[in-house]
Amino acid sequence: MPRPSLLRGGHMAALLAAGLAAGLAGCAAAPKRPAPVAATAKPAGPPDWDGAYYGTSTRFRALARDCPHPGILTLYVAQSQLYFTWGHGIDIAATVAPDGTVSGGDGGITLSGKVVGRHMEGDVTNAACGLHFTVTRRF
Repeated sequence: MPRPSLLRGGHMAALLAAGLAAGLAGCAAAPKRPAPVAATAKPAGPPDWDGAYYGTSTRFRALARDCPHPGILTLYVAQSQLYFTWGHGIDIAATVAPDGTVSGGDGGITLSGKVVGRHMEGDVTNAACGLHFTVTRRF
């Protein structure tokens, strides 16, 4: 219960009026906030092609009996580098350029392709054999 001394002579009403006036004065005198500054876009760095790509390869040329077999394929890209296993322990090194172009080769075997988004497609060939691959990055 409020104390009777605060109610005598309108002291309570005067205190409330003074508090309300002080509060409103504080709001009116608040400094204006500066206008927001438009965010500037950060320059884009090189694309991150790294990850595991899963898919398949198909054979489109087989002029020799020892051409590699097509099938399920996993490619790992690390620091824009990958190795394609041609068969019989031959790994073809390739690089993914900033524009997504994939190129590499070893001893008469060439690898060429392109990465667009999460998908990579290309061909690995020599004089007698050719494989086409299509893979998708999972992570």
